[in-house]
Amino acid sequence: MLTALDLGIVAVYLVFLLGLGLFLRHKANRGVSHYFLSGRSLPWWVAGTSMAASAFSADTPLYVTDITRAGGIGANWEWWCYAIGGGFSVYFLARLWRRAGVLTDVELTELRYDGRGARWLRALRALIMSVPVNCIAMALVIKAMTTILSDSLGVDPAWLIPVCLAVTLLYSLLSGFWGVVVTDFIQFILAFAGALILAGAAVAAVGGLDSLATEMHALPPERSPLNLLPRGGDGFWSSLPAALALLFGVQWWAFINADGGGKIIQRQLACRDEREAVRATMWFTVTHYVLRTWPWIVVALASLVLLPDLAEGTRAYTAVMLEVLPSGWRGFMVATFLAAFMSTIDTQLNWGSSYFVHDFYARFVRPASSERHLLKLSRLTGIAALVLAGVFTYFSDSVTSIFRFLLAMGAGVGPIYLLRWFWWRVNAWTELVAMLASMGVATACRWAGLPLAPSLLITLAVSLPLALAATFLTRPVSEEHLRRFVMRTRPFGAWSRFRSADTIPDPLWPAIGGWLAFTAALFLLLFGTGWLILGPTGWGVAALAAALPLGYWALRTAES
Repeated sequence: MLTALDLGIVAVYLVFLLGLGLFLRHKANRGVSHYFLSGRSLPWWVAGTSMAASAFSADTPLYVTDITRAGGIGANWEWWCYAIGGGFSVYFLARLWRRAGVLTDVELTELRYDGRGARWLRALRALIMSVPVNCIAMALVIKAMTTILSDSLGVDPAWLIPVCLAVTLLYSLLSGFWGVVVTDFIQFILAFAGALILAGAAVAAVGGLDSLATEMHALPPERSPLNLLPRGGDGFWSSLPAALALLFGVQWWAFINADGGGKIIQRQLACRDEREAVRATMWFTVTHYVLRTWPWIVVALASLVLLPDLAEGTRAYTAVMLEVLPSGWRGFMVATFLAAFMSTIDTQLNWGSSYFVHDFYARFVRPASSERHLLKLSRLTGIAALVLAGVFTYFSDSVTSIFRFLLAMGAGVGPIYLLRWFWWRVNAWTELVAMLASMGVATACRWAGLPLAPSLLITLAVSLPLALAATFLTRPVSEEHLRRFVMRTRPFGAWSRFRSADTIPDPLWPAIGGWLAFTAALFLLLFGTGWLILGPTGWGVAALAAALPLGYWALRTAES
């Protein structure tokens, strides 16, 4: 389906990335901090765009198209709900992570906790995150890209996928995190441009925005894809009240990345200072939930007109691409898919290696290792991780179910990741029990064949009380250790007995007000943009007008 021109465009793109990695290789050799955090020198716009690129995989537009075709625009609340947590991270966590000054989020374990439990927890989390979780994530991305190339675009992935992985491995290992964030910046621009171009071509193919809106409004109200609320089903778990309660009351915080997640935190830690970390997180949240949403949704809606009988919703995005774009532009779009794919893989390689090398090997195996030795091991770890991800890809059918199990397990540990910043009594055993209980309960739910929603709630209902019981049945963290933590991070919450005169936290109520204002502005921008595109235009103008003062206040509060 792709011509020689298309493949030539892809080849030029891959050569460019490889050359960029070679150009930046000297920066990574300055030490472990440069290899994993770019020497903590990133400006907000680079770090925030890299966050957005790492959160955008090759299969993301396919997923959005699939759920929009099946459940309308409102089905996207399945991932929009995490914007609430994104705003929380802006006002309550980004500064604290940067103040902590750790190299990885796992290192916080021994900064926050003490004793044998802290050591066990750090070693266990480092191994779990660097090996199974990291390799499974890469395997799923590789499998998705293989499916896109073979089933949707008619390209043989047997040669293109290994070439792309080899290029990604080379530039990410040569240039470290410098290569990751610089290529992420370029890859994000390329991927977003591709999404806009395809959305414009799809709209033109259906006769324009007015024609698209007319087609959507012609559908029965219960089947209208323009409804901004999720569609309710007949069963309890699929009913609208249950879905809304889960989305707004539980899902955004009972989540393994409730504290931002390792890849986002890595970029916060790489920023120049606290203010840059806050700005980067704010830019990422707006970019991820507002800017990128509508090009994908517009293509999904256009596909309902152009391809109404297509059974596989995951193939609709690429099917529209093949129908409305000429040769040359198809090659550009394949390059955008590869950009999203490679920006995820390079992040996983660097991020996963940081856990294994810094939090396990250098901490527990060979603490006296030189910088040169650790850099060499970091590169070898990246190679091994990619090989293991290839093995996991071979068993991808089981990998998907395992990854869903990991999502269910996160319901138990996510609240503890948040609580440890706000309550002094949480200790390492709290987190260990939450992790182990979540694994056990999520496994039982999986054996029972429960859907994801009840699995999340049951895991939370069982593991959280057990974790809190472990908190009160074990020794608290020593007061001296907690004082050092409070002096370093100045967290919000119940820490008054450990504060000194110069460790006063940021004002609480402005942070709460800023979070609420930012979240409201974010959703007003999201829906206002959609209404401007699809109507009613008046509602769109009103929503954007209301978002401006809220957004300005939120920005001023975040930077104060």
